[in-house]
Amino acid sequence: MRGRGRAAALLVLAALASSCAKEGPPPVMRPREGPVALPVDEVGPRVLLAEQRDAVRRRDADGFVRSWAEDGFFLGPTAQSALEGRAAIRARLAALLGALPPVSVQVAEHGFGLTGDGRGAWAFQELTLAPREGASVTYRVSTALTRGREGWRIVAQAWTLPVPNEAALAAAERFPAPRALEESGAGACAEVVSDLRSWREGGEPMGEAWVGSLSVGTAREEVAPTDEAMLARWREGLESGALRIRALAGGIRCRDHGSVVVSAFNETLELGPEGGRTALPVRVFVVHVESEGVVLPVHWHVALPLPERERAAPSAPPTEARP
Repeated sequence: MRGRGRAAALLVLAALASSCAKEGPPPVMRPREGPVALPVDEVGPRVLLAEQRDAVRRRDADGFVRSWAEDGFFLGPTAQSALEGRAAIRARLAALLGALPPVSVQVAEHGFGLTGDGRGAWAFQELTLAPREGASVTYRVSTALTRGREGWRIVAQAWTLPVPNEAALAAAERFPAPRALEESGAGACAEVVSDLRSWREGGEPMGEAWVGSLSVGTAREEVAPTDEAMLARWREGLESGALRIRALAGGIRCRDHGSVVVSAFNETLELGPEGGRTALPVRVFVVHVESEGVVLPVHWHVALPLPERERAAPSAPPTEARP
């Protein structure tokens, strides 16, 4: 990639992410340190997430999926890791956890919310897996949960690894197109899919409904509530031509779980000036909830899909890990 094009693309990424670099924790982030008396409605989903973390520590695939709904949806950090159903998730996790060395699991919570009826919840956490020897790896985990007759269950979850902007742009060609997702839009998803398609096709990238939702970008520092400044920068990038949003193959996967709606889709961000554009494939995971009869996004998570054999988020251009 030519130096001028890379510099222009970095400027675009920096502008889009600049509203995330604020002093102090964003108001929606609620980290908890030490023993805290939790509201009753929060206990169930938080206990479930803690049990899942413990299953990772124990390298227990059965324990990992015990808290999942039968039709759960899992997005992993690699391009082909888009799994439907608890059985498929268990098979994938059995292989991954079986190859994992003994680790400790540390958690940092950056966002948590309950639906108005108390039957849905969402969370965004960073989980650091630290082996006894070697470097630790920090995953970013977005989760949607619902409460039914059998208690709380995970209905969708995304595990990703952040990639520094400079590394992403320097090796854009190494990021594969993510696995295509099947189009779906029943129930409340009909409106959600229509709105997302407008964004995906570049008509209206992010409307006012997104203000206040917790955004997670592709780089480690890009975690903050969506605000007017962020929306303005997206629009400015599109209007100036420095940013283009192009759909990738596949549809918009959306499931209406009653209290929460979860959508996911793939797209390409084209950054930089004409003649020097850099194309980055990304995967987007969104949690929506109903508010006064309108389904609104409360959390969106954007990630770069890694090559299938990538074992950690690259701090330099990604290379395929050896077996």
